[in-house]
Amino acid sequence: MYQVSLLLPYKLKGPYGPLVYLQLHSNGLKWRFFGGHFKKGETPLDVVIRETREELNLTLIRPELGEGWTPIELICRLRIPFAGIYLFPMEVDDSFPPEGFEILEGCEGKWWPVKELPDAMSFLDKLLIKIWILRRFVLNQRYIVTPLKCPVLTFDIEEPFHYAGRNNDGRFKQRKYGLNEVVLDLLEHLELAGAKATFFWVASTAKKYPQLIREIVRKGHEVASHGTNHQLASTQSLVQFVKDITLSKEIIEDIVQKKVLGYRAPGWSWPHNKNQRMRFYEALRNAGYIFDSSVLPAAVIGIPGLPGIPYQTNSGIWEFPLPVFGIPLVTKNLNRFAKDGLYTPPRHAWRGSICLPYSGGFFLRCLGVGIFSLILSYHLKKEGYVMTYIHPGELSARDASWIRGLDDRYFNLFERWRVGFRNRRLKAHFFSLLPKHSGCSINEFLQSM
Repeated sequence: MYQVSLLLPYKLKGPYGPLVYLQLHSNGLKWRFFGGHFKKGETPLDVVIRETREELNLTLIRPELGEGWTPIELICRLRIPFAGIYLFPMEVDDSFPPEGFEILEGCEGKWWPVKELPDAMSFLDKLLIKIWILRRFVLNQRYIVTPLKCPVLTFDIEEPFHYAGRNNDGRFKQRKYGLNEVVLDLLEHLELAGAKATFFWVASTAKKYPQLIREIVRKGHEVASHGTNHQLASTQSLVQFVKDITLSKEIIEDIVQKKVLGYRAPGWSWPHNKNQRMRFYEALRNAGYIFDSSVLPAAVIGIPGLPGIPYQTNSGIWEFPLPVFGIPLVTKNLNRFAKDGLYTPPRHAWRGSICLPYSGGFFLRCLGVGIFSLILSYHLKKEGYVMTYIHPGELSARDASWIRGLDDRYFNLFERWRVGFRNRRLKAHFFSLLPKHSGCSINEFLQSM
């Protein structure tokens, strides 16, 4: 199959409008993109990096290029794999080409105004440039949104009796769970993929597994608070909440001897009441936190209407919400949230009229690797931000089997089905995604913004 990867250096402003940098073919008769054909086993990104090194003697940085645009995606934003042509636009400044720059293949390179592209250029190449310029300069749809083009990986480290709300039930608390084995296996796969993650720990669980949480920190990952005993934030008064977040922070910091910067409310139980949310954000700031990850901007179990991308609240706390997949029927004006003093609106925030969560372990089991990976890639390109979350119990087939065997006193039929559905496949599914998408911690993402 005919497949090529093409590099398009461009400038935002020039004396005659936007400029693109093209090369003259070695026969001296035709202007074209930099780039070339695939070799066996190469990805589109591998091709454009190799060809740029061979043709321009320049080394490109992978995270700054993303996955490339296909012609179909340029026209209708529909990503279809193996579309044949992959275009990698790269915005540069006046320092490009650098001093001592030399064209290794072809006759010469030259800046061309988009309005006056050379006649000696193929119709398809001109069309690709025109469509890209329409998106980039007229519709202002940048390709690169954030410096990090990888998902934010998060794990909620708790035990099944926390999940079940049976904190005082002896049958749950006395059982030995597979937490230690699951987390160590997870750390090994994260290291192989070169990925980092944020681990939200219930403080009482951290006290039971001090060596495990220290190993997480030793491997370079981030640890954050998931409450002291997994009590829902929405059920607590302000005084109780302050005590909970302060105590959990002190316990975890005492174990790892490192600052805890983040918090996530158990069960996405962030208050729906605007004033209560503002007071809770202020409490987090006063306790020494800098970010929160408790908002699920979806109906039923979340707070519909809030953005699904990171934003900074007026109290100074950064919110990292769970991303949702919106069906784009209605575009809502989010500036109304700024009027109530809740937060400073982000630079861009798109929401559909129907918003559904998709990035948790349950949804990975339901959707399968293929669809889950496509949605992940789509959101990374569109919003520049995706966050996944998984519970260690979901990666333990033994614990899931035990929960499925409980009677209705502990879990109803739907809950048992939700815990057990395709559970044995989740571990393989998640680990197969890591080499492709890698991952970073919340603090890494925050530092890159």
